[in-house]
Amino acid sequence: MSSPLNGESDPSVKRAIEVGFPIVEINRLAVPERNSFKPIYQMHKWFARRASCVFRAILLGTLKPAIQPDGTPTDLMEEFYKDHSNDPDTNDKVILDPFMGGGTIVVEALRLGCRVIGIDLNPVAWFIVKTETEPVDLDALKAAFDRLAARPVAWNDGRPLKDTLLNLHKTEVAEGIAADPADRGSLMAGYHLIDERMMKSLIPDGIEPNPNRMGFLDYLRELRQDSFPFPRGHKILVEGLEDVLLAAGNSLPEVEGRIHGILTSRANELESIMQTNVQVVFKDKLQKSDDFWLEAGMQKHLSLRRIFGTPRRYRSPNGTEFFIAGFNLT
Repeated sequence: MSSPLNGESDPSVKRAIEVGFPIVEINRLAVPERNSFKPIYQMHKWFARRASCVFRAILLGTLKPAIQPDGTPTDLMEEFYKDHSNDPDTNDKVILDPFMGGGTIVVEALRLGCRVIGIDLNPVAWFIVKTETEPVDLDALKAAFDRLAARPVAWNDGRPLKDTLLNLHKTEVAEGIAADPADRGSLMAGYHLIDERMMKSLIPDGIEPNPNRMGFLDYLRELRQDSFPFPRGHKILVEGLEDVLLAAGNSLPEVEGRIHGILTSRANELESIMQTNVQVVFKDKLQKSDDFWLEAGMQKHLSLRRIFGTPRRYRSPNGTEFFIAGFNLT
């Protein structure tokens, strides 16, 4: 078997991880990932699941030489975002994980083109990793989803499951509200992200404010209660998020990751119990292109994507515009 440190490689060549490791940059990626793991790692619950970005960086640091052939130092963060499917430094190198657990190292090594040996005494670990990595027949998977979507629902007069679920999540739309052609989709329950200049208090035909107003930190504090704190149909207006983010300073990625985690942790209750919208009102202008951000004073580009993802844009005929993110923030 070949190894990154012997065989085809010169063992005298220092590896990138021996020279340096981008701890701060990887930590900024790990914080939000810990609150929303990639779909492959949600295949099954595993105890103490580790952030995949950490192991991708460790593997690259171990496999890549500290100095490139052209004499320049290896930048691990630059390598992190590259496609390594045809990289001679990673392809066919053998990675052994004798305590593979939920398989994070196994999956990340396969993504780099390595050959991987994973071992674990726990049969649950074996089953999870096998399921994460075995080939999938996409046609068979689609056929299975189609069968599930067509399954009749007894309590809904035998209507298909897909139609039943879609009808459960419909929200009545106020007259005059229409989707921006660039962001099609029906108006739905979720987080309505609004520039306060679009509110009825400032323009006569603006958006009607929800009756229950609270600060953003108070809203997060309520969501962290053991029991769900809001009654069915409760309409809330939340303000002050930009102040929290601006006060975060260099800790902004960690703060955004923490906020995202608290919001998504109660997504199911918000969707099933409240069945309405939570208005998040900002004092500054919201913008959306490839990113979703807030023009916040001197800090012109305060990204909100780590919290709300890429919300849909809605615009009424009178020009009132706002954005909507589902409670699960996907």
